[in-house]
Amino acid sequence: GINISDSLTTTNTRSMLSSTKSNYSKLKNMSKADLASLARKKKKQADNGKRTSFKEARESLGLYLESVCYFIQCASDETKLDQRSSLLQTTLTMLQQLAQNHKKMFHLSNPTQLTDLYSLQQKFLLINYWLQSLIYYLQFNSNMPTIDRHATQVTEYFNQLKNPSSAASLTRTTNSNNQQQSTPINDNNPISPLSTTSQTSSSDLSTTSGNNSTEQHRYMYDFSKFMLNSYYSTSYWNKAESLMREKPLKEFTEQLLKQNQNRRLSRDDTTLDFILYIFDAIELLRLSVA
Repeated sequence: GINISDSLTTTNTRSMLSSTKSNYSKLKNMSKADLASLARKKKKQADNGKRTSFKEARESLGLYLESVCYFIQCASDETKLDQRSSLLQTTLTMLQQLAQNHKKMFHLSNPTQLTDLYSLQQKFLLINYWLQSLIYYLQFNSNMPTIDRHATQVTEYFNQLKNPSSAASLTRTTNSNNQQQSTPINDNNPISPLSTTSQTSSSDLSTTSGNNSTEQHRYMYDFSKFMLNSYYSTSYWNKAESLMREKPLKEFTEQLLKQNQNRRLSRDDTTLDFILYIFDAIELLRLSVA
């Protein structure tokens, strides 16, 4: 676990605050291309690193988290919504794979370090959950214009389902139209304009109904898909909150609060402020000792 004496706390805090300032300048001034390049470099270093000691595990986990931070900042600077969403989704997949496999990645040669490795992995998982929550939150906010547009349609649809009289009225109107358009064809003139009109109207009605149904399914699907981002963002945030209450992470989160003047991480932070807080957490993770 973290082993910081009172006499060292101030020194380490000062060092990390200085590091935060350095990260701030770096993130503010780097281009998207440079951010993406650095993100890939960090990931490659983590992928190729050794994983048989506590120190190697600590370095690998730190590099993966740094890589994710640079990818997120790169996406944040992207103005094209489709490219931004694609990069965030790819980064999210990376985080999810790391969360699933973080216990299988390391095979320590010294079994006495396993308890400390578990503590390290819990810190990694906490930061991972924070970042997953952020990405879902960013995806939700990016699609807010579409959500706003579909929200009214979805509300009207469900209000109609809840109102039997509206549904009955709609059914009567539809049946009446169908009856009017089902006028018997004149046997003496089977290709009369009347029969043609009747057939065309029925066809048009069917096509319109089909188009409306397709449109309805599309906006219901889009609305549900984008709203799920909000659900998953909250879900992972709650997972992180639950993890913070466990013993291995209490000292970690308390120290993180101290170095940030008791400011808690929030999804309402700007992306840059959120990422800087995460960099502080990564620096603190790197102070973990076996």
